[in-house]
Amino acid sequence: MQLRILTLNIWGVHYVSKFINQRIQALIEHLLNPDTNYDIIGLQEVWSKVDYIYLRDQLKTIYPYSYYFLSGLVGSGCCIFSKYPIIGVYEHRYTLNGFPHKIQHGDWFCGKLIGLYVQSKRKDDLLVLKRLFRYNLPD
Repeated sequence: MQLRILTLNIWGVHYVSKFINQRIQALIEHLLNPDTNYDIIGLQEVWSKVDYIYLRDQLKTIYPYSYYFLSGLVGSGCCIFSKYPIIGVYEHRYTLNGFPHKIQHGDWFCGKLIGLYVQSKRKDDLLVLKRLFRYNLPD
């Protein structure tokens, strides 16, 4: 049995990214198209709770199960949408997450993490969202 997975960084940083609402709407239209037929969607940089709720509400007819990985001050930005029930999640926040005095890095505020998701289609199916940035370049 095949499992079709889409993972996408939507670059949903409000006040920095352009055309967020238009890009989210285009993504929703793509995902609701019967020809796409993904089983699991993993999105990164969904920074706004409003954006997540909007995505969840628009996709729930095809992807009735979802989870947002909360972390840090502003959230991890990672979320999952699935056709199949979620039977477990695990979050592990990276210990190296930037510095609060380096606002341009942003990692400290959002709490980068690795998220593990287990769904019930097959017991051995896992989806891992992984995000890590290195900041060892000279300032």
